[in-house]
Amino acid sequence: MFSPLVNLVNDLAFGPDKRKVKQYLDTTTRETVYSDLGKALASQLRSFKAQELLRTTFDKYAIEVPAGRKFWTEESFRSHIRNTYSDAVISDAAVRLLWRSFNFYAHHPFPTPLLQLRHVSIDFDAFQRAVLLTAFQSDELLGTCEFDWHWREDAAFFRRAGFARMFSSIAQVSISPEPQQQVDAGAASAFSDAMDVLVMVCPLFINAVPSQAQLEPVVKRLFAEGLSVVRQQLVRHDDLSTLVDLLVRLQLHQQKWSSSYYFGDIVKADCGNQGITAALVDFLASNTRGENVTVQHLSEAIDFLPNILLRFQHLWTILFQPTESTTITESPLADVKLAGISGAISLFAPQIELGRGGQRNKQQDTRITLEVASQATQHSEETTTLRPAWALLDASSAHVVLFTTGVNVTPKTIVGGYFPSSLEESAHVLFQLQPTFRLLHWAKTKVSLVDLIKTEVKLPTEGTVASAVSNSPYWIGDPMELGTGLRINPEKKTVSLIKGAEGCYAEVPVSSGKDNTNKRWDVTIQDARLDMFVIAGAGVNKKS
Repeated sequence: MFSPLVNLVNDLAFGPDKRKVKQYLDTTTRETVYSDLGKALASQLRSFKAQELLRTTFDKYAIEVPAGRKFWTEESFRSHIRNTYSDAVISDAAVRLLWRSFNFYAHHPFPTPLLQLRHVSIDFDAFQRAVLLTAFQSDELLGTCEFDWHWREDAAFFRRAGFARMFSSIAQVSISPEPQQQVDAGAASAFSDAMDVLVMVCPLFINAVPSQAQLEPVVKRLFAEGLSVVRQQLVRHDDLSTLVDLLVRLQLHQQKWSSSYYFGDIVKADCGNQGITAALVDFLASNTRGENVTVQHLSEAIDFLPNILLRFQHLWTILFQPTESTTITESPLADVKLAGISGAISLFAPQIELGRGGQRNKQQDTRITLEVASQATQHSEETTTLRPAWALLDASSAHVVLFTTGVNVTPKTIVGGYFPSSLEESAHVLFQLQPTFRLLHWAKTKVSLVDLIKTEVKLPTEGTVASAVSNSPYWIGDPMELGTGLRINPEKKTVSLIKGAEGCYAEVPVSSGKDNTNKRWDVTIQDARLDMFVIAGAGVNKKS
């Protein structure tokens, strides 16, 4: 008997708000969604310098039509890139790939069919949306209400959606029709993304957030208007390689060009990192060399290369950073060949703090700088010491230990480990970077590094490394010495990364659904070169 009364009270209290939401959803068009999304994202431009940067960059390369309106075309984009980077750094193929990606974000959530890409022109509003979603890391805000909470109670869903958008942005129309399964997957992703945007831009009242049942017919109507909405789902192997190569070669500097964004650069393509890129691409593509890879499969990278989306956004930040500064110092990496190693490590380093959506006091970054550890003497080609074991006991800093084959040895092999400081909550990682990419995560409760290191003699204290001690074999890994770890034999100058069938480590599968738990393997390097580094960079999340 109280139901009619309750309904009346609810209608009096919340009815006006719900009617405003309904009116917006009933009358909105693609253009109003674009406009309102742009306004919402523009609120993240908190500094005048950033606003001015976008406008001046757009105007500098825009094409003006007789009516006085300005647009960016592919040629505008190419001119912007070439103003800073030659084709020795960013190839013409990479420029075309980046333009395709930029166009995708400019027209989110209604991406333009790629067959029409050559004829696409982007006005300033679309240009600003693309830069904000990429370079300014606003993609993580999609699907949030008041930039604070997700309308669906599944934060992992939204992170995965961001990965899918990244890979969809580089997908290309294939000559033959995509399998129906991929067409359906692309349609579902586009549909979901459109609902996330509608929730962001419609009038927001805490007791009148639109439901999925309300949003679905609106999205269907919007998709039926104008050009068809296309979300390609197949990424060419060569395009994936082009993107990963850029992500590996980019570097972030110590200087900022605003309160949140770091200057950076991209090292030349001939810096010797091709082997690392090839290994990463084969890993992402599950060794399906020469074949197309689905966006769904690539999105599984969130589980083993969790920082790749953030790295992708840093690439765009570098592409749109101010160019007038003359005070930027050279990269802290003395050897540009280290750029590929630090770039690869930045994709999976567990210490990088990732955003969780909502209000952001600072942007995350992947500044992983490898600084030669003080314990590593100039004799880095020697493995005949206990220095790695001793250095890891310096708990104040995170360390990377690398063992590589000689300069003239092919194929080049790189194995090592990433060991956090005692101040960090993350577990350590063992890895192989070349010629095959492998990751081995510590899968048990946090362990002291002292327990990981097993030697035949007592570990020396600083300054007491005697030659007899230096030649003692040692082990870094499973405390039982029966499973997974690094076995170093200084006398024979060999290093082996061993994967046991069971134990304390979990190997990241090369593709979803493949269980590597019981698979044994080992990689041995003869005449191994040793390099030890301390990890620097704000991307490393250290607890106070």
